[in-house]
Amino acid sequence: MTRFSLGELLDELSYGTRILLRQSVLRRALMLNFVEAIAGAAAIVGTVIYVKDMLGLGDSEFVIAMAGLGLGSTVTALFLG
Repeated sequence: MTRFSLGELLDELSYGTRILLRQSVLRRALMLNFVEAIAGAAAIVGTVIYVKDMLGLGDSEFVIAMAGLGLGSTVTALFLG
């Protein structure tokens, strides 16, 4: 088993980061992933507020709403993918 030192780890991370940022295709993929993560977080926060505050429902209904969002995302990914 190979053991990494902290210096080797930092070297590997900086090398990978340089490659990632040097390639325009990889930069765009990274940016798209970042935007997708922000949108997903906003959807989760928005769902909590909508289900609990606007609809006045509880935790069980929130779970159902989140399951519906997950199912919808899965079906959409399969349809488009």
